[in-house]
Amino acid sequence: MKKFRMNQSGFTLIELLVVIIIVAVLAAVGLPLLQGNIARARLSEVDASLGTIRTNLRAYLAEFGKYPDITAGSAVVGKVAGVSKGDLTGRWWDDDDFKITSSSTPTATALSGPYCIAVKGDGDTGNAVDIAPKAAQVKDVLRAMDQDGNIYLEDNCTESTTNKIIN
Repeated sequence: MKKFRMNQSGFTLIELLVVIIIVAVLAAVGLPLLQGNIARARLSEVDASLGTIRTNLRAYLAEFGKYPDITAGSAVVGKVAGVSKGDLTGRWWDDDDFKITSSSTPTATALSGPYCIAVKGDGDTGNAVDIAPKAAQVKDVLRAMDQDGNIYLEDNCTESTTNKIIN
């Protein structure tokens, strides 16, 4: 019987505990890195959607010599020429997250009044494939874009010490 135990192979309890601790440490280090990548992906998606709006506004300006008349408080879809339902919907954002927060009617001396198109939302379109539930995601992403195509860190188009132009 003693000879049988000597030839027996396997892992000891200590070896298993060491492996579990190593896996736990790697997971503790890796999860915050993954969350940072998710936040950057959300920001990249919203910046790309704002770029779509900017392109359509500039195409309208090139064709008609002025920006379109857009009412503040309305959604971008259906108001900005060339932006149709579904054009701004992505992995984390949908059409309803893009709102025009301020505008004024173009005059004879200006191509347009100040436009400010803001993006506010939780970055969760409700898709079943979302990586994490709302509570686990980072806070609301705020972005804004003025008529010149400048994208701001906050939800307004006024440059300040905290609200920097990022492009």
